[in-house]
Amino acid sequence: MKLVKGFIFLLVISSIFSANSFASTTDVRIWVKAFIPKEHPERPGYLIKTKKGTWVVKSPISSEGCFESDNRLFSKDPNASARVTVDIRLRAKGNRLQIKNKLVKIGQTHYVDCMTGKNLKKPRRQSKDSVIIGDVKSIGKLNILNIKIGSSNPFLASPNIDYEMVVEHHVDKNKLVLKPVVGYFPSFEAYYQIGKGSIKNLHKTPPHKGSTAWSLIDLGLGFNTRNLKGLVIPLR
Repeated sequence: MKLVKGFIFLLVISSIFSANSFASTTDVRIWVKAFIPKEHPERPGYLIKTKKGTWVVKSPISSEGCFESDNRLFSKDPNASARVTVDIRLRAKGNRLQIKNKLVKIGQTHYVDCMTGKNLKKPRRQSKDSVIIGDVKSIGKLNILNIKIGSSNPFLASPNIDYEMVVEHHVDKNKLVLKPVVGYFPSFEAYYQIGKGSIKNLHKTPPHKGSTAWSLIDLGLGFNTRNLKGLVIPLR
């Protein structure tokens, strides 16, 4: 009888741990950026090229002052200049999704002369307080992670750049489904990498039509936002 009870105990313990103990592990790196591009596809004259060769946006409060862009278009380089970068590493194993590492970067803001591109004031950097990376929440066979990105111009009393993303880990289908909501301005991009594999694009979203920095104003009501769909990361 003792042997039978011991065998049953081992079976119970084995059933509890076997699912995750022998499940395959997939490491996924996802990075998201909000950046001011050097070109606005719908407003060709909105960005100005300085004598320095940089691209700038006119200040709404000064005829001489401008704010430097990130002087680039879309780039899969994780270190590419941006107003805000969230770089997160996830591990999917069995029915679990873990955050292994997370990094938040806020780019410097340069207030410059519109003609020369030289700094009019010392560059400033906004705090990371408006960037929120939540904990993974589990609901049955679904794990959910919420990411909220926000950053404002440290020289102005300006509204935040808006970018929110829900990451869903569908255990049964062995995939991640990403659901971003992005603002009308500036540009937004997201990429992923599984293990040490190739870097793949999730989305590249330029400024919306005739939008400008003023399009950041939404009074907290969700105006001037775009829902992106169909972003799936298949897990091996």
